[in-house]
Amino acid sequence: MKISSIRIGMVAGGLFLTYVLPISAQRTRERGWDMTVASGTSTTQISGDAGTASVVTGPAGTVVTSLEFFEQSDRPCRIVVGFSSWNLNADQAAVDVDYRTRQTGGSCSGSPQRVAASGPGRAVSGIMMCQRRRNNRIKGAQLHAKQLLPNGLGNGVGTSFERPNCNNQWQAWVDCPTGQVSTGVVVHSGNGSITGVALRCSNVTWQRQGYQRIDLGNPIPMLTTTGSTPGTGISGLSASERVLSAPLPNMGLRKITFGERNDRPCYLQAEFWTDNPTPTSRTVTFNECQGNQGSERSVEIATSTIVVQLASSIAICQRQGNDRLKGITLLGSRIDATGATPDSAISDQEVRTNCNDQNDPEHCTVGSVITAIQVHFRPSQNRPAEIVGLGPICSIARRG
Repeated sequence: MKISSIRIGMVAGGLFLTYVLPISAQRTRERGWDMTVASGTSTTQISGDAGTASVVTGPAGTVVTSLEFFEQSDRPCRIVVGFSSWNLNADQAAVDVDYRTRQTGGSCSGSPQRVAASGPGRAVSGIMMCQRRRNNRIKGAQLHAKQLLPNGLGNGVGTSFERPNCNNQWQAWVDCPTGQVSTGVVVHSGNGSITGVALRCSNVTWQRQGYQRIDLGNPIPMLTTTGSTPGTGISGLSASERVLSAPLPNMGLRKITFGERNDRPCYLQAEFWTDNPTPTSRTVTFNECQGNQGSERSVEIATSTIVVQLASSIAICQRQGNDRLKGITLLGSRIDATGATPDSAISDQEVRTNCNDQNDPEHCTVGSVITAIQVHFRPSQNRPAEIVGLGPICSIARRG
């Protein structure tokens, strides 16, 4: 007979008890609240200067929780936006799922500064930018935040940063309308630099969950993959081939890290993920660098046990003249009981400065995700190899 354990913890106002179910018992839903993000959006004014606008949004049902500002050679050139989604359990403790989507700016990768709505259950609701006086480049940011609660929005905490050449040139606050929080960001840029930021805002509501039974010996749905079929082709060139396959059953591609030595792309690490039987990730590596690789970059499809997303398409960027790998784009699919559904919003891209020949993506068939990568490369006896092409090998995926 299996016995459930009891954990005792502290919350404001006293003790609470949490029952930890044995492995053979899985609760399908606790009595709590589900968060719903309204489909309609409004857009704030710009804090800073208007320019060419790029809209960054996250997966459906998520809100903005952080912004990470990058600059290179004194130019603010990239923003990474963090998105989260919550439900509340019976104790109103927020359970969050992190996503990341990237607003790229060429090869901009240096000197990051991060601002965030501190703590789980909190979302960005306002922003104020600092600009450099003579060229209007973004040099600082402050956030307003709200705490998401079933009875409305409470006060939250937002962090800030200020670079030395901000010179206290703070622009006007821009805030979401009453009752709304940020679900996206509009980045304005000009002359190769970010000059202003606006917020896209939506209403957030909570719906009370009902009690559902506890199933004994009936585990929650988990990822399964079956079969093995090549994708539509090779992105880039065909050459000597090595296959990096998922090292365990029921795994799909989540992340690729690629590196080079002496300008030659000779390193690639594929990270595969599953939640079957427990959340696990494993890596498989191609390394023909004849020494330590440097200058690593990575692309990743954010996933979790709540929202399962994995890579289903891949594209590479090459350098004209020698066809070397200089960038990777991953596109993903959302996986549920019906299978794997491609979604153009699930993507990530990382490129180097000399990426100037972008290839079209090569895809898995609908319903499948990448479970192995064909690495095509030019070997060399005395120098690092050169990766010139990547191709997907795919398996049908579903949860349950």
